Amino acid sequence: MTRPDAPRPADPRVHALVAFACGALFAIGLGLAGMTSPAKVLAFLDVTSPDWDPSLAFVMAGAIGVHFVFARRAGVAAAAGRAPAAGGRYHVPEPAPIDRALLAGAALFGAGWGLAGYCPGPALVAFVVTPISVVFVGAMLTGMWATRVVRERVAARAAHRALALENERAIEREARG
Repeated sequence: MTRPDAPRPADPRVHALVAFACGALFAIGLGLAGMTSPAKVLAFLDVTSPDWDPSLAFVMAGAIGVHFVFARRAGVAAAAGRAPAAGGRYHVPEPAPIDRALLAGAALFGAGWGLAGYCPGPALVAFVVTPISVVFVGAMLTGMWATRVVRERVAARAAHRALALENERAIEREARG
């Protein structure tokens, strides 16, 4: 007999429905807040301009507040061994170090956001209504793909180097012995 709070298998239909509802809520919120307008985003980012528009700070503060509440609840529930209502387990992120890849990614993200006025979420929402966002989303997806390819190649090259070094050491040990 299973415990009532034991993780249960996730129903993919429920996952799809929850994902759709969250995505729709997100898209509506982005649209209502004006975050799908590059002009509004750029006006927010240009803090030195007399036309600076701080309204998106309220959007971000609202998102951070909602996330804080739900992340805390998920962390407490996960620590207590409870499963979410629509899934097998909570996916609570582990702390990660600040490294070169994170800093480089943040800098590139910031540059792209500052130059285009789009970040990934609003770009996907605008994708359906704004022709230029199609170009941005295409470039974004290409960049994501290229990053994956480069990381895989770097990892493969490092694995090959480690193997070659180990083989070289084995040959040296054999020659000495």
